[in-house]
Amino acid sequence: MIKENKSFTGKNKDDLKYKKEIIDNVTEFISNYQKDVNDYSNIGGELDALD
Repeated sequence: MIKENKSFTGKNKDDLKYKKEIIDNVTEFISNYQKDVNDYSNIGGELDALD
């Protein structure tokens, strides 16, 4: 979980760590979302097979 960084200016070393943490979290979210999409991409065919 990313905590709000009220002192963020974008110009110091801690700000770079904060940016990296945001990028890492977004990348992980996208990766997990893509996995979920791939897992459920064939659900329509599976549901049709139930009829």
